Amino acid sequence: MKPERWQQVRDVLHEAMQMDESERSAFLKSQCAADPSLRAELNELLAAEGEIGSSFLESPALVHAAVHTGSAATGTVLAAGTKPVLTWCRP
Repeated sequence: MKPERWQQVRDVLHEAMQMDESERSAFLKSQCAADPSLRAELNELLAAEGEIGSSFLESPALVHAAVHTGSAATGTVLAAGTKPVLTWCRP
């Protein structure tokens, strides 16, 4: 994606995210009337934002990764400041 296009997507997305969902549709329709691909991109980004949830950045990314990969249940999440020891298996 070209930088100019990304700027356009980012600007419209940011404004749309500040609105209630009831206002978004009319706003996006007006902003994307001449560019259906822009509307499609924005719809995908807005849908992804809804799937992530509002608590995404409230805890470290590693905690989210551990929860979503199941490693939290197995106790493989390292404490802050811990350095893992890597062992290599040789054939």
